[in-house]
Amino acid sequence: MLGIVKFAKYKLTGTIGKVIDIKEFDGKTWTQLDNGLYYDVNYIEPISESEFKESRKFRKEKEIITTDEKLRRWIKRLDEEEGKIEFGGLGGAG
Repeated sequence: MLGIVKFAKYKLTGTIGKVIDIKEFDGKTWTQLDNGLYYDVNYIEPISESEFKESRKFRKEKEIITTDEKLRRWIKRLDEEEGKIEFGGLGGAG
C-alpha cells in the first residue's frame, strides 16, 4: 500500500510524521513515524514533503506562542506578588 513513502499522516488523529521504518508483525504491516510510534498502514495516508514541513512549522509557531503566553502569565504573577513580599530585618539579637 505505502510503497516508498517518506511522509505520512495517521488518519485517526491527524498525526503527521516522517516514515522511518516499516515492519510486518502478526500478519499486519506497521509503519513507524519519527515520533517513535508504529501505526497500522491501513490508517496511514501519504502526504507531500511540503505538507510535512508546513505541519512542523505550524507546531513550532504554536509552541513559541504557548511559551510566550506562559512567560507573560509568570511575569504577571511575579508583579502581583511583588507587593506582598515582606523582607525581614538583617540584624542579630541584641
